[in-house]
Amino acid sequence: MTNEHKPGHRRVAFPALVALLVPLLTPAAVFAADGPVGRTAAGTLSGLMGLSLEELMSLEVTVTSAAKRPQRMGDTAAAMFVLTGEEIRRSGATSIPDALRLVPGVQVARISSNRWFVTARGFGGSDANKLLVLIDGVSSYTPLFSGILWGREGVFLEDVERIEVIRGPGAALWGANAVNGVINIVTKPAAATTGGLVSATVGTQERGSIGARYGGRLGDAGHARIYAEGTARDAGGADSPGSGEDHSRFGRAGFRADLELSPRDRLTVQGDMFHGTADDATYAPLLTPPYVRMVRADMVSGNANVLGRWRRTLAPASHLLVQGYYQHSTFRGRLGNFREQTVDVEAEHRFALSERDDFIWGMGARWYRSDIEDGLISARGTTRTSTLFSVFAQNEHTLVPDRLKLTAGAKAEYRETTGLELQPTVRAVWTPHEDHVVWAAVSRAVRTPSRAEQDFVGVQQVIPTGRLPLAIALTGSEDLASEKVVAYEVGYRVQPVASVSLDVAAFYNTYTDLRGFRVGAPAPVRMPVPHLLLPVSAANSLEGETYGVEVAAEWDVRPGWRLRGAYSALKMHIRNKDGSAAGPARLAESGSPAHQVILRSSHDLGSGVQLDLTARAVDDLGDGIISGYAALDVSLAWHPTEQWELALVGQNLIGPERMEATPGVIDLTPSRVQRGVYARVIRRF
Repeated sequence: MTNEHKPGHRRVAFPALVALLVPLLTPAAVFAADGPVGRTAAGTLSGLMGLSLEELMSLEVTVTSAAKRPQRMGDTAAAMFVLTGEEIRRSGATSIPDALRLVPGVQVARISSNRWFVTARGFGGSDANKLLVLIDGVSSYTPLFSGILWGREGVFLEDVERIEVIRGPGAALWGANAVNGVINIVTKPAAATTGGLVSATVGTQERGSIGARYGGRLGDAGHARIYAEGTARDAGGADSPGSGEDHSRFGRAGFRADLELSPRDRLTVQGDMFHGTADDATYAPLLTPPYVRMVRADMVSGNANVLGRWRRTLAPASHLLVQGYYQHSTFRGRLGNFREQTVDVEAEHRFALSERDDFIWGMGARWYRSDIEDGLISARGTTRTSTLFSVFAQNEHTLVPDRLKLTAGAKAEYRETTGLELQPTVRAVWTPHEDHVVWAAVSRAVRTPSRAEQDFVGVQQVIPTGRLPLAIALTGSEDLASEKVVAYEVGYRVQPVASVSLDVAAFYNTYTDLRGFRVGAPAPVRMPVPHLLLPVSAANSLEGETYGVEVAAEWDVRPGWRLRGAYSALKMHIRNKDGSAAGPARLAESGSPAHQVILRSSHDLGSGVQLDLTARAVDDLGDGIISGYAALDVSLAWHPTEQWELALVGQNLIGPERMEATPGVIDLTPSRVQRGVYARVIRRF
């Protein structure tokens, strides 16, 4: 394994060619289980220990991923998990992807010190592009590469109120790319962050970070806050020459203001700025011996955005919402220089059609532009713009009060590249008893091709063969269509005894028009060096099925001590449309583990001391490179007063350092995940 990425030992991996886009540095993820919901970050675990499953499920939670409105947990006909800010703090996670490791069924793999991929229900690695991630309801999905660039996307962790995670399609409300799930990162309202907070961290992998936040009233108009943070992370372990050279530094700052314009009208204005730098080294192909060279260059990324959201309450179960959003993102590195701009406008209206019908509908428009300057990859054109128009509608009908509800909805989207896409869903939830919930759903969703897949061009690898070297060139295809899924889901939540709850969900997905590749005939090329050029273009050449089951359980051992466990199993059958399972089909199947297990213990020891243990076991990826592993994280926190918190956190305390991801289309020379220990202090005032 240690030689897999050395110049003299590189394998020609046609499956890697399918990705046809720069390695996705993340994407996204999900499983569902019962879990504490509706908590504020200031709440304590012990305050929820006595709640029954029905009480937890009756708490009002703004699960926008499920219904775009406050909804009881028991009313969600979806596989859902809510991770609170309090749980994130207690776990010791230092990034959103690390926090998502706590979510049952989610696959998180770290590529380097600031790059991850996150997915659920299969399609990991460079195919981790089928999950939509939202921050306060705004998409972080990049149309340039498809997926989420976790290195630049995120929030100040102390401002996170909760992370809503739904696995399974959410496209009927949120649109394309919500294929295998939706993750919505919800930040706290400004009124919940009055006063000041300073946090500092120092350790081995988390070399150092400092963050500060201050919030207060704006007279009678509302509340506001500002924040800033800076972080430095050590490099990962070296697996081969060039890997492990991925130190990263980043800074983030932002604000939020929640204004009460009238008893019925509220306005939220918020914005963020990000700047990050990471060391990077990878291999670039050469047409002459040794046919590959090491390229070292810093990756510099930036992001700035501003959001305005006006909401008018029309009645207790009716509202009107209008939202506008602008984002400008940049990336500069050995791959090239990229710039993205997005302008998004949305409106939605919720009202009661009748005593038994809750109806919501809306429309939106998005303008997107990307600019590319050549690096290791190039594009057919420097600038490309696109527009998206959408309309959605969803109705929840109560068939039997407090017992049976049926939800039906769809979203229609129009893009110049893929035309009109319709993404419907039908969901039902049955509550035969207050401690039993049964739900089922059938949905259709699509993943739209990225610009990388449509017009990026570049030589990925050069192989010495006979008299002339063979250059494998990746070529985008304008004819690439959207990937499609029809998903069938069922779930069951039960509390057999007062202290135990159980959540079971199963799914069966059928995929068509999955992206594969088409290999053309090699042709001789004279310049700049005589060689053979083998064109490999993206094509909708794959199809298949995935199915699996996810089980999660909680046990309140006694007041102040909760145990949680989860298990997920996944099977994938991906094939070329001609029926063969070679090449990219095997790559798609090998990106995700077949089995995952999570065990968590959260214990209030008394005298302000909290002990949290998280153990995980992840199966191998089936690619012969990434092995299965077990990991243990420990967080010990002490609250001597309400204002002070001191914590000691150990991450990956068992097992050797490990690889969690293989290289993508461009050889990323991923680094190994190492053991880490850090100390944290938080002061509130």
